[in-house]
Amino acid sequence: MRKYFQLAKITFQEYFVYRLNFLLWRFRSIVSFVTLLFFWLVIYGGRNELLGYQKAQMLTYVVGITFLRSFVLASRSADLAGQVRSGELTKFFLQPIKIIWFWLTRDTVDKILNLFFVIFEISAILFFIKFPFYFPHNFSTYFYFLIMVTLALFLYFFMSFCLSVIAFWTDEVWATRFLFGVIFFGIFCRSLFPH
Repeated sequence: MRKYFQLAKITFQEYFVYRLNFLLWRFRSIVSFVTLLFFWLVIYGGRNELLGYQKAQMLTYVVGITFLRSFVLASRSADLAGQVRSGELTKFFLQPIKIIWFWLTRDTVDKILNLFFVIFEISAILFFIKFPFYFPHNFSTYFYFLIMVTLALFLYFFMSFCLSVIAFWTDEVWATRFLFGVIFFGIFCRSLFPH
């Protein structure tokens, strides 16, 4: 188990080696959130309700979606395809490490970093715009939410891992990933519009 903690530490340090890349990654996250938030603020305009949705509920939905996207859909297992194509994957067969645990550890570090920064970024933005929140009153909602998020974390990891394994049969995986992203993010995740 110590080897996976060491791997997590190395993965964490990798993010801060290329500082500009890290800053641009966080800037992109902020711009994406602010764009979606102002998109819905403009749609509502001076109204408090639209198509059966209260303004506070919709803006809370936007915050929740941003939070979940940055946490659940953060994945380093996409890099596996590059390792398969370059042949770098073979070195893992010589080491006392399981490939699935290697990528799960890297994904976990990515998710923890995303979670930390997205909470900070969203809180700062919402503090400045005096955001009205809507919270469900039923305690069981939060319990089911945690269960669903945990299942979603593992589901997305395994789906991303399986997409990366396609690199054993084809040279280009980016097209499959792009198509998956469009279908998954746009249709199934309801990341822009609620159902």
